[in-house]
Amino acid sequence: MNQRFLEIFIGLVPPVNEWPLRTFHISMAVKGNQFITYGTNLARTHPINLRNGKRNSSGIDFSGTKMSCSELVCLMRVKRKSNIPFEKITLINFRVDRNLEMCNSKPCGSCSSLLKFLRLRKCLYSTPNGFELYK
Repeated sequence: MNQRFLEIFIGLVPPVNEWPLRTFHISMAVKGNQFITYGTNLARTHPINLRNGKRNSSGIDFSGTKMSCSELVCLMRVKRKSNIPFEKITLINFRVDRNLEMCNSKPCGSCSSLLKFLRLRKCLYSTPNGFELYK
């Protein structure tokens, strides 16, 4: 993991008392060593989210919850702000808890489908032990 991207992530994290949830999740789009844009979880729903059901790691359906995943927000910004093909984009997911310790940020089922459809170059996600490559 490029140290520069970790520094960008730390700079984007707001103060803990401003977080709406118990963790902070952000996705960054990069091409090589170039930072392109980022996205965070939002408390509003995009129509794409309404078409794709969402389940957490325990299998509980939370499709009715108003939110847009950071992966979707980030990739929509890539499309809007650049003409870089998705095949050349690397997506890096970070999630930290209120103690600023890394947590699992593996993409949900809906985002997994989106990532496969767009054929990104690769996707990395945080775990308590570092980063893993999403397959």
